[in-house]
Amino acid sequence: RPAAGRQGGVIRAHPAAGTPKATMSFRELRNFTEIMRALGYPRKLSMESFRSPNFPLVADILYWLVFRYDPLASLSDNIETPDDRVAFLQAATHIVASKARIRMKSKNLYAADGRAVREMLRLASTLYEAVRSHTSAETGWGMVAEEDEHGEALASDLDAKLSGGEAVRDQARAITERGVTLFGLLEDEEALREDRAKALRFLDAASSKVGHKEEQAYVEKSVRDALREAEEQTAALQRQISELEADEKSLTARLSKTKAELERSQQRLATVKNVRPAFMDQYERLEAELAEEYAAFVRKYRNLDFLEQELTTLEEREKSKAAASNKALQLLQAQLEEEAVLFDRGDENVSDKAFAAVREGAGGR
Repeated sequence: RPAAGRQGGVIRAHPAAGTPKATMSFRELRNFTEIMRALGYPRKLSMESFRSPNFPLVADILYWLVFRYDPLASLSDNIETPDDRVAFLQAATHIVASKARIRMKSKNLYAADGRAVREMLRLASTLYEAVRSHTSAETGWGMVAEEDEHGEALASDLDAKLSGGEAVRDQARAITERGVTLFGLLEDEEALREDRAKALRFLDAASSKVGHKEEQAYVEKSVRDALREAEEQTAALQRQISELEADEKSLTARLSKTKAELERSQQRLATVKNVRPAFMDQYERLEAELAEEYAAFVRKYRNLDFLEQELTTLEEREKSKAAASNKALQLLQAQLEEEAVLFDRGDENVSDKAFAAVREGAGGR
């Protein structure tokens, strides 16, 4: 992008800064800013951008427009000195004149005010018309002259651009699919080339006078063979159709029979559900008696089980008491026997109590 000319860190004054300000209509300025916005100019433009000379902005816009028109254009963006600015404008106007056939006045561009806007508006309008012709479905739709309709026209143009982008994507997808199909067909070219050459030779021989009868006989034989094969296939298909019709009739009959059996079964089921058996009253009475008998049986069985458990507990208790008594008697008997032995030996230390116990034991025996 063109850079603003600087010298010693201070922006130099533009040579045309002291010239009288050119008159410029409000509609032209508005059209230019709207067109630049529609073309996608990255910087923000306002109505006050060109009220005073602003050469760096004019150079940047002109540089962007030239490369938007011809991306391969050779144009330097050096505008440091007045000579560089003159060279830049001359190169830009030459490219526009040779490529777009639009003559732009370098003097008006150098003024960098309303006159420069008028010159750049011509190139911007050409680009805008080109973009609109590719993206809009309507042709011949020019710039809106009325100020109150210009905004609506620009919005419609942007919508047309979006719809045009979708059309481009659809076309790209169709081109890709056709390319894949063509690639698949070209893969079979080697196998089909020989058959195609043979067919062409046959057609040439059939169309020529030499050997015409032989080729005609071959064609007739091929046609007869094809007809015979078609007749055989037709007969086979007729047989299949007859078999299918017979199968269909058989299946239809079986289906009707099955439906009739199902209806009869459903009717019998409904009849059985509605009829009460004769033995049902007796069955219900016996069922109630069985319930009572079962309750009595459960009660008696519970009582019997409880009594058996109590009897077992009592027997175990008596056994425990008997075992304890036997053990005490055995201990006493052993003690008495020991005392009796000591008494027989004449031991004086035998207590009177022991002697009495021995005597009682002897008397008991």
